[in-house]
Amino acid sequence: MIDGAPLQVYASALVFAPARSVVKRTFEDQMPRWISLFPRVTSDWSSELLKLEGHENSVWSVCFSPDGKQVASASDDTTVRIWDAVTGAETHKLEGHESYVQSVCFSPDGKQVASASDDRTVRIWDAVTGAETHKLEGHENAVRFVCFSPDGKQVASASWDKTVRIWDAVTGAEAHKLEGHEGRVLSVCFSPDGKQVASASDDETVRIWDAEAGIELETLHQQSLPTRFTDSTYKDENDAHLVELAVTDDWISLDGRNTLLLPFEYRGGKVAVRGNTLAIGQRSGGVMFLTARGSRA
Repeated sequence: MIDGAPLQVYASALVFAPARSVVKRTFEDQMPRWISLFPRVTSDWSSELLKLEGHENSVWSVCFSPDGKQVASASDDTTVRIWDAVTGAETHKLEGHESYVQSVCFSPDGKQVASASDDRTVRIWDAVTGAETHKLEGHENAVRFVCFSPDGKQVASASWDKTVRIWDAVTGAEAHKLEGHEGRVLSVCFSPDGKQVASASDDETVRIWDAEAGIELETLHQQSLPTRFTDSTYKDENDAHLVELAVTDDWISLDGRNTLLLPFEYRGGKVAVRGNTLAIGQRSGGVMFLTARGSRA
């Protein structure tokens, strides 16, 4: 990459470097002149404390214990792992799931861990010993999310079988099967008082349920918002001085030329361009804006 486009890679490094980095402060006068509104970047380089290695496939979910001393992770390698958050050492490897593990959480007292898997089960583990205490069965498709109630007495799970289930965390018995979603259920959570449950689905609704009675209380529908942006590229044929701005592969292109290399975290998101302004949706959930100067000259 750098052999084929050294100047563009150099420009990209300047544009996306942290605002207070030595590189940006030293070479600030060499920033690309065709950009009038630069992307917002962090102030400093990130400070990685620990790298927890051991999983043999993608890791999909991670959470801290309530006291902050442990971390639990869920992986496509079918395991849940518990780590010492101070030393980074693996303390337990929780094995039992027969497919990808999608979600993991600690109980409010930190003594238990719950995990959700594509094997259609939720499992509850002793966080101290690493032993499996309950295998919650009933879902008819992959389970994508799991959470404890604030008092730790119940567990809620969200599944691609279009249901939410509430379980007794002590006995492992199913307390409620919440039906109503018309698509896969992707997430679930309890209210702070534990009396309600909210669920999110790809049927474009959020539903609120009575956690004790197991009945639906309200359905929240997504509303479509108008946008003035177009997809990918924009060019006003009536303005001979307006630049043509686009995103192609891993590059921001200016008048058809690859001009600025996008860092990994800016790639793969939805792109919209209007006039000289480019918007890119980021994996982190943010949106990056970049505005080019209006004239080619």
